Amino acid sequence: MIHTQFEKKIQVLRSDNGEKFVNKSMQDFFRENGLIHQTSCPNTPQQNGVAERKNRKLLEMTRAMIFDAQVPTHFWPEAVATSAYLLNRLPSKTLNHKTPLQILATQTDLPPVQMLPPRVFGCSVFIHIPKANRTKFDPCTEKCVFVGYDTHQKGYRCYNPITHRVHVTMDCDFLESEYFCSSQLDVLGEKSSEPPSWLSSLSCQETVPKEQVDRVNEHVSVNVGETNTTNEDPSENVQQEVSDLHSTESSPFMNEVTKNDRLAPEPEPEPFTLPPRRIEGYHLTDILQNMFPGIPSIL
Repeated sequence: MIHTQFEKKIQVLRSDNGEKFVNKSMQDFFRENGLIHQTSCPNTPQQNGVAERKNRKLLEMTRAMIFDAQVPTHFWPEAVATSAYLLNRLPSKTLNHKTPLQILATQTDLPPVQMLPPRVFGCSVFIHIPKANRTKFDPCTEKCVFVGYDTHQKGYRCYNPITHRVHVTMDCDFLESEYFCSSQLDVLGEKSSEPPSWLSSLSCQETVPKEQVDRVNEHVSVNVGETNTTNEDPSENVQQEVSDLHSTESSPFMNEVTKNDRLAPEPEPEPFTLPPRRIEGYHLTDILQNMFPGIPSIL
């Protein structure tokens, strides 16, 4: 591809000692084409500093996109291809704020580069369904997840997890504020109805049941008047009530009582009744006549 697309010839190829480069077929290929194969020393990746640093950059971008969009990890090939597509079209400080494609264009003639407006990886996208593929009562769009840019076509790659089909199209509308997989992980087989085990075991402090807190509040409300008359700090009484409650709850008897209180049914509320028209000991007419002398008796 380098020879045909950029009219350049490779003279030296440097790699690590992986089996994909160090094998008989590759050595025969190097010998037939007159290439020099250099390898780095064992456990010395810094000798391939440019390639290792670029590999780290691609991995960091891919991991960030997958975690942020909550896309299942088996979509890593699409995420890596999207990272490479964006890196080739983003300015770099090392290249004096130019893109790698701009630097490559100064060295050789580039074929027409497909430029598409960048989109958020993993967002929801609605692709248009042609009239020939639907009836009058079928939906006009299909909701998919955006998984990257196509290499050989000028279009976006949109994956439908229900039909397991990838659509390459430009006739689509993006909803970049909504990640597709965050609300539909059950469709992709990645959602669990139970919370993770680490979440249930994570606790920063000892929690007190609501029934115990209510009893503490009752004790505090009763003793507030006494603490005010003696000019004592109410916070000290509250701390004392909480400590006493913890000490009493540690006994098996109190645990059993608390358990029975929790299991006891709550009392039903009393039915609402209208207040009587007569006030205790007085008639409404007497009250009005006392307030307004001379008013006629109406009740």
